[in-house]
Amino acid sequence: MFIRHLFHGEDFRLNRCPGSVDHYKERLSRSYGKLLDAPFALESYRNWLGCALSESHEHHFAYHPTRGFGLLWATLFKGKYTKAREHLQKTYPAEFSEYGLASLDHLQLARLAQNRKELFATGNAEELLEAAKQDGIDTQRESELAQLFKDVDELERRIGNWQRYVAAERALKDEFPEGDWLEVLRMRFIAEQRALFENAIDYLWQELLRQKAELRQVLPLWSDMLNGNQNSGFYAWKDKLQEFYRLLTLAYPVMASTLASVHKLAGYKLADLNGVTPYHLSLVDEAGMISVESLVPLLARSQRAIVVGDPLQIEPIRTLGATTAEKLKAKYFQDNTLYEAVSPMLVTAYHRAAGTLTGSIADIGSGIVLDEHRRCQLPIASLFMSIAEYSGVQVRTAAPDANVQAACNNMGGFNLMFYGVQGRRGHLPNTNVDEVEAIGQLLDKLEAAGYDLTQDVGIITPYSNQKSLLIKAYGERLKHRVALKIGSVHQFQGVGFEVIIYSPVIFQRTDRDAFQNSKPNLLNVAVSRAKQQFIVVGNQHRLLSAGKSLGKMAEVCSESFFVNTEHQSPLFQTVSTNTAKHYFDCEHIAAFEALVSSSRRSFTVVAPWIRPGSIPNHPPLRLLREAQKRGVTVTVYYGHDRMGQANADDGNPKLIQEYRRHLGAENVIRLAEGTHEKILLVDDEVVTVGSWNWLSHNYYRYCAMPDWEHLALRRETSVELRDSNLVAELKARITQ
Repeated sequence: MFIRHLFHGEDFRLNRCPGSVDHYKERLSRSYGKLLDAPFALESYRNWLGCALSESHEHHFAYHPTRGFGLLWATLFKGKYTKAREHLQKTYPAEFSEYGLASLDHLQLARLAQNRKELFATGNAEELLEAAKQDGIDTQRESELAQLFKDVDELERRIGNWQRYVAAERALKDEFPEGDWLEVLRMRFIAEQRALFENAIDYLWQELLRQKAELRQVLPLWSDMLNGNQNSGFYAWKDKLQEFYRLLTLAYPVMASTLASVHKLAGYKLADLNGVTPYHLSLVDEAGMISVESLVPLLARSQRAIVVGDPLQIEPIRTLGATTAEKLKAKYFQDNTLYEAVSPMLVTAYHRAAGTLTGSIADIGSGIVLDEHRRCQLPIASLFMSIAEYSGVQVRTAAPDANVQAACNNMGGFNLMFYGVQGRRGHLPNTNVDEVEAIGQLLDKLEAAGYDLTQDVGIITPYSNQKSLLIKAYGERLKHRVALKIGSVHQFQGVGFEVIIYSPVIFQRTDRDAFQNSKPNLLNVAVSRAKQQFIVVGNQHRLLSAGKSLGKMAEVCSESFFVNTEHQSPLFQTVSTNTAKHYFDCEHIAAFEALVSSSRRSFTVVAPWIRPGSIPNHPPLRLLREAQKRGVTVTVYYGHDRMGQANADDGNPKLIQEYRRHLGAENVIRLAEGTHEKILLVDDEVVTVGSWNWLSHNYYRYCAMPDWEHLALRRETSVELRDSNLVAELKARITQ
């Protein structure tokens, strides 16, 4: 509007003297520039202003409204302007056609008339016309001016559109404060549906009372049939099955059943139904873990069915042996393609409902994808989606309750955590005592953080023997007998907890991981049971080496948070500060650096494992190399198990090679019998022994956190002694 005022106002600076010919010519040019979509060419404007039709046209149309409510008023007098237009066309037929007035509506005719009126109102009309005659109008300038006014109008139009959009958006937010349209549907539509459902229940109750006489016959009959009995009404109602089930649904509009019992729930056997379907709509959940034949009894009694499942979660437990399956295939499925699509050994209830051509876990067929996830916090959801390779899933999990968020914050605010243990086999196979012990210490931390162990925490393990150990150790504490708190992944299908602790058990190289790792299903379910925190307690090195789903889980959780809590001995928890110098927890990092830096002649490290952490260049190796460059004799002894043992675990082979390459192979020595000791010998004068794994921990990043101390499961302790006899004894034993 400012631009329009600048070009239309009387203060427009033309560098022309008022009253001069140039001044009048400029005014003529500006006047034509105001005519957007003029009906005649620029060259005809001067002639138009001087013709009789122009003057008469101004007389009839100059006061026709052109905006606002005046336009509505003008429609009431449309007949008046129609007659005026007809009069002009009849009186001046040649000019009316020459200047293109026939194509203009009343509003356009009014703007043309007002243009002439405004021009002549600002000065002497004869002088204006005479100025136009002395020289032609500057057509290029007029064209540019006309284009400028068009651009200004377009800008005003866009500004108006934007203002209307902003106003509409504000009104939309005022009307729908829930947010996006999906939230509006969820909050309002579901609320309306619930109200409708409650009203329907009230209506059914009234109908039930109205038809109570018939129900007194139907309900006892149905109850007897459920118990395997048959009373005198059996045959009477067998001829009226539609009415029987209509009355039954008045009392029980919604029923729940297992697939194994659903055939009993109908009362009448399938042979007695004569094609009548008792269930109007059946909803089947967890179809991905249902064998296809298990769905037949339900579908045979249903008019319609909604089958919900995920082939990437727990698969069915198939009781059909491979030999029997091959016989059935040979007898009934000569077509391999058909067998691939319907074989109970290959497909699930979900696959058949979705019309898939295979039983592949990645084949979803024509199923409708539910693309919103609302249980897990984003890092947890991202992990299980990465494991299962879901795509297009939106995480719309609401913020947790304040008490749960506070408890999570007290655990460092990490949604994913990894507590590393080495692993010790129990008396039974598929057990790991180190994991059981560490989980007990972790439960102490979770409880101190503010979690309710009886409500918020679940423990998952893939093996029944490990489950038994965990229940024996913590079942009472978690009130496992009241409700499931400790169990297998299969038991946790459909269950969720604020915190899930996962105990993978495997820790030796020969431990088979295929049960957990051959497909993503099992770990997909395990991770997605956690709402707020998913915590792995296991052997990080073994899980990373397993690769696939286990490796991905270990890698992502460790990147978020990792603390090594390997089974340590001794702990020296009662050490006397009067007789020895001692180090606790993260003090070991500074102690190692100080001891290496202060060494003058020799520095010896004894550690079971050499393993990398998340810090690049492995800080212990860097410090040892610097000492060696100063002329210090550096020797590293390592190896946890006896050399040659099938499950011997020395650490990370690649990092061990780095140690050999930089320090010299003769200085990095594998202990034949293995060791569990953690020892530093400095200049044959100072010995440090304790529980800290000098070359195998991942504490550097962890110790850099401001609240590291309360997240550790237990204290790591080492004692520094200056005893020449002890130094000589340890050195002789190590080097023998």
